[in-house]
Amino acid sequence: MKKSIAVLMIMTTFLSLCLVPAYAERDVGSSIDYNLMKNAFNEEIERIIQIGKAKGAIATLIVESQELLKAGYGYANEDLGIESDPDLIGYRIGSISKTFVALAALIAAEDGKLDLYTDISAYLDGDFPRLQYPVTMHQLLTHTAGFEEYITGMAVRNVSDTEPLSITVRKCMPEQIFKPGEVASYSNYGTALAAYVVERATGTDFAKYSNDRIFKPLGMNHTTFAHMHDTVYVSHAYMPNGKETLDLYMNLYPEGSAVSTAHDMGIYIRWLMNDEENLLSLTGKEKLLTKQFSSSDELAGIGYIWNIKTRNDHTYYDKKGQTLHFYSRIVLIPEFNAGIFLSFNTYVADHEINEIVSEVLNLLMGEKENPTPVTGANIDIDGCYVNTWSSFKTAEKLLRYFIPGRMIEITGSIIKGYQLDGEKITHLGSNAYDSPIGTIKFIERDGKTFLATDFSQTYTRINGLENKGVTLIVTVSFLLLSLLYAVISFANFLRKRTSSCLTGITTIIKLLSAIGLGIAIYIGMLNYAILNYTFFIHLTSWLIVMATLIHLFYSIVNSSGNDIKRLKYTDLLYNIVSIAFCLVLFNLNLLI
Repeated sequence: MKKSIAVLMIMTTFLSLCLVPAYAERDVGSSIDYNLMKNAFNEEIERIIQIGKAKGAIATLIVESQELLKAGYGYANEDLGIESDPDLIGYRIGSISKTFVALAALIAAEDGKLDLYTDISAYLDGDFPRLQYPVTMHQLLTHTAGFEEYITGMAVRNVSDTEPLSITVRKCMPEQIFKPGEVASYSNYGTALAAYVVERATGTDFAKYSNDRIFKPLGMNHTTFAHMHDTVYVSHAYMPNGKETLDLYMNLYPEGSAVSTAHDMGIYIRWLMNDEENLLSLTGKEKLLTKQFSSSDELAGIGYIWNIKTRNDHTYYDKKGQTLHFYSRIVLIPEFNAGIFLSFNTYVADHEINEIVSEVLNLLMGEKENPTPVTGANIDIDGCYVNTWSSFKTAEKLLRYFIPGRMIEITGSIIKGYQLDGEKITHLGSNAYDSPIGTIKFIERDGKTFLATDFSQTYTRINGLENKGVTLIVTVSFLLLSLLYAVISFANFLRKRTSSCLTGITTIIKLLSAIGLGIAIYIGMLNYAILNYTFFIHLTSWLIVMATLIHLFYSIVNSSGNDIKRLKYTDLLYNIVSIAFCLVLFNLNLLI
């Protein structure tokens, strides 16, 4: 009897030890203060609306499959008094739309219509432009197809100007700068091309395919890719100053034109978190969030469209979305069956959206722990880096100087440590660092230094002469000196001093050409169509070059007979600055 009791006690102890982890994990969930989380999340969004940083917003918060919050804030149309109803008002969700492209591709694959690892040319028309390198759907959905990026043709002001996907993927095709599979280079075009491949493989218009195979089956009745948005009232867009404005229509529409409500996005989050096999098998659903590509073992990598993130040994997934004026975010936290969605109809800085999301992540995962510095870095990473999500071969290369996040500066040394845009980064080992933009890893390949991130973007180090500071100083100096010389030339003309007439004419040509160049670039940026103004951009740029050469030649020939001796050295400086500005024009592809 005693022996039986002893055996029973041993078995009981063993079973209890086996069950401790399960109970401990459950206790983590049960210890969540739902009201605290809900209130913190809600208050952060309300604060942004109340202080006037955004006109309206919608949001949903789900934890342990429970909808803790579904709310609308502020106005969707202030003039008509239409509030942001979370069930009925649609917001433009930008690049979150791309997650539906990945889902549609996996559905088509499970239907046997599409193979993720087959060259996409097998599904395209015979007259489709030939790509420099073969590409698969897998590479398109992991942003590793190697495309450069440009915005011309991506968006239009009027819905009547939108074109079929079959046309836009031909008109807007960029070059492949990298061999497929080498680096993660975020690509709006690549996602639109993936949607077109689905369209060709299934024989169904992509917007209709998404509606029939995703939105209707899930009950997302107010979500659509259709430009007219007949199924939902779409919030108006607002400037940060509170004035209503126009949000452009996406011409490469599957990459960022979807409209949805907080209610529908809650349905989407719960579907992604549950183990139901509608739409996709569980295996197919897992592929969306499973690591499909990573530049390094130190990085969490990316799934199909989804970015994989880690915090304090916890894993979560996110996707940003933005149009010209709508800023959105979706976050999935499978460990807690949790998800977040929020969208503003006004520009809200990325760091402020991060703070809202962190209110939830902190309560679920704890505040981010500061990593312990590790020695052993052996790559000197000092320098200027440009995001591969930019243009390299067209005049749109200049956009990297205007769009936040496209260029970053690393300063410091291996011995003293480094800073990213002035903020300290911590070495984690093997040339990986903890930084303000997440975990980053520096890789040397083919004589180049790459900065890989834990999201779907990579940076490459560029010549220091191409950085923002040098380019800005040269450009401003050129404009100021040109203006100065134009004034002096005009004054000399009034005094009837004709010896400097030619330099005055060349200076005015340079100044007017620079103004014309700036106007062309500004209009092109405003209309998402810089490359439509290529002729005028090249013309004004070459006028500046020709005027600079003439001015330089005249200055050399007449250096000894200059009747304005006090300007002798200023003239030398002006010629040097003008030549430097011509090199800037060449570097920005404005001459070719």
